[in-house]
Amino acid sequence: MLLGASAVGKSCIFQRTTDKEWKFLEEINATIAVTKPQMKPVQMADGKEFKIKLWDCGGQERFTNISKAFLKDARGCIIIFSVDSTKSLESAKKWIDSINHMRKEDGKEIQIILAANKVDLPPNMVEFKDWREEGKKLAEKSSSPKYGDVPFFETSAKTGLNVEKVFKKMAEMIIKANAPGPDAPSTPPATKEGGGCCVFM
Repeated sequence: MLLGASAVGKSCIFQRTTDKEWKFLEEINATIAVTKPQMKPVQMADGKEFKIKLWDCGGQERFTNISKAFLKDARGCIIIFSVDSTKSLESAKKWIDSINHMRKEDGKEIQIILAANKVDLPPNMVEFKDWREEGKKLAEKSSSPKYGDVPFFETSAKTGLNVEKVFKKMAEMIIKANAPGPDAPSTPPATKEGGGCCVFM
């Protein structure tokens, strides 16, 4: 799931990574509630293809409860804030708190990546100059021995900077978190015919 405040660039990242014909526009309509999911194939280091079912969630406050309902079935979340909005960092903190609550109360195995978007903006359009330090600090604070580190990425939906790296990292984290332990049965996981890929919601 892509989570974060409104206007941080979630939909642009979503469309850039799922639509080969997509072209960046400075102004787009805000996402209403949750968009229709798209399958995102990720090529792994071993040559296998891992497929992620990707959801883009509206960032307006009135959609928070809807997004949380979908969050219950998520295996991973990319939480995005924007360098031109200090409020978006506060929203990112709230989403991390919500995920940690689900982890604690429901035992959910949800992986987290934190991304600072719009890093292509000129200095005069950057609202808080210490966004990089604050982002790293939040990622480090959100890491835990049980769930591992929270990676921090600097991204640009406009230029594509690190966008694909974020999804590849998320795929690696989901695979690692769902790998069978030493006491698990040796039966191989089911795969799609002719595919060898897994789909996680």
